[in-house]
Amino acid sequence: MQFKQSYLPSTIEVHQQALTQNVQDDIMTTDDFKVLMTKLNIVDSGVQALFAYALIDNCVEQMKEHNVANYDALVFEAETAINIINEEVERIARATLEKLDARTTMEPVMRAAHYLLNEHPIHRFCEQRKDKDVMQRVTELVDCWHMAIAKAYEKQNAGLLH
Repeated sequence: MQFKQSYLPSTIEVHQQALTQNVQDDIMTTDDFKVLMTKLNIVDSGVQALFAYALIDNCVEQMKEHNVANYDALVFEAETAINIINEEVERIARATLEKLDARTTMEPVMRAAHYLLNEHPIHRFCEQRKDKDVMQRVTELVDCWHMAIAKAYEKQNAGLLH
């Protein structure tokens, strides 16, 4: 066996990793992130970290330095995504309570979305990080919730939902 220098990350990769870690750690300490995790019933710290990581836009791969400008750009994207999701969860919660008379708000939506997508929407949101930017994934996540509500509402109106 032999030590290979080529396995060491390049300076750019080190900067990208530091930037990602810095933003991820800071996002997880914000009140808005904590509120969102509560609303989505994400209590596992590992899933919370994965979700925070997924909020960091894939544009970090074009950033060559761990500096204030790049940090601010990533934090802005992440905070915007968190705010959009928080607002949508609030709207969905109101709609769910009004239309479906649910005891809890997001749990039935997450369950229905999981059933419709054959995949948990949060995992899908996290796994598609390399393929889609954060705002595209936020839009798809919200759309899947709305689709799940519409389906549940249709079933209720058809007398199939108890």
